[in-house]
Amino acid sequence: MKTLVLIILVLLSLACASPVFATDTFRCGSEIVTTGDTTVHTLLACGQPSYTEILNPGVVGTRVEKWFYNCGSGSFIQVLRFAGGRLQDVKTEDYGRGESQCVGALHR
Repeated sequence: MKTLVLIILVLLSLACASPVFATDTFRCGSEIVTTGDTTVHTLLACGQPSYTEILNPGVVGTRVEKWFYNCGSGSFIQVLRFAGGRLQDVKTEDYGRGESQCVGALHR
């Protein structure tokens, strides 16, 4: 009985978890960006992000940025994190809104 209750609690906690998934790639039309790619390569492949955020402004050292691609309602927002000008990871967050701002971008 205790095992069944534990399994149910684990399943419920997983069901309530935020839909954030880490991946290594982001497809933009016929282009794919992957961890280690530069910001310039990503910009040329995917176009301008919907929003950018600098995580450590004014701090001397490695610049960390997040680029958000809103792929529209019915698709997820893709968050690309760069450190020192190189892609570190790609995360899928909540659903986007409105029309897609991802020029040919598809999450892979």
